[in-house]
Amino acid sequence: MKHFFIVLFFSSICIFSMAQENRIEKIRSQINYINSQKDYQTFYLENNDYIDHVDMGITATSCFKNDTLFKIIEKAYFNYYNSTTEYYYWDNELFFVYTIENNYEVILDEDSSFLEFNYDKQYESFNGRYYFENGKEIKRIEKGESYSSITQEINAESLRVEFLNIQRNYETYLLLQGKWIENKNKDNSFIFNKRSIEISHSKTTEYQHFTVNNSRITLGWDDDEIHSNKYTIKKLNSNELVLVQESTKKKNTYKRQKDSLPVTQIFYEQQ
Repeated sequence: MKHFFIVLFFSSICIFSMAQENRIEKIRSQINYINSQKDYQTFYLENNDYIDHVDMGITATSCFKNDTLFKIIEKAYFNYYNSTTEYYYWDNELFFVYTIENNYEVILDEDSSFLEFNYDKQYESFNGRYYFENGKEIKRIEKGESYSSITQEINAESLRVEFLNIQRNYETYLLLQGKWIENKNKDNSFIFNKRSIEISHSKTTEYQHFTVNNSRITLGWDDDEIHSNKYTIKKLNSNELVLVQESTKKKNTYKRQKDSLPVTQIFYEQQ
């Protein structure tokens, strides 16, 4: 009987291992499919386009096909290393993450003390592969030591939400870009620049982050309750913007400044 349970135990392990390998192979085939596609629609964000209080260089590029998000590539640059992380999505759900970190060469002085970093020379210090199924990590492969403390799942979801917002509301973002002057008071204006807005009221000027969702403009970051404000877009075309401030129900009409022409594209990497 003892031998029977031993055989059953090891058989169970083998079955589990084979099942997991089949799941991993399925994920790898999905990765290959995504990387083989060439005709993606891409959107590009950098620094405070999507991150508050940036103290480093950071960019993110998304890859859409037929309105479906398949991949996001994020690059971050710190003073002593840089990282590239690729997030893969299937049916709008994260299923794989691949990340690489590169350390910069350290330059020492005559006493072998730190002098500076050589940013022209770098070496790979860490790479990691993370496999997910139904929202849960099922396998990870890591080599080296990571400096990053970012939780992959949280960052992947945050980026997914950012890019889906842009993709779904892109035409509204386009039309908003530029300077809008209030009809009733010429001292009041909004200047939309990508996802930043300059708000002028007589002698005061403030700068905010903003997002668009359907017919609503939300000012401030998600955790900025003090400065956050919401406006409903009642009308928007190339020359006129009508907003209703949701907290006060006040309605204002703005005209586009004559030399502030509508743009044809934003959120694309400058070549």
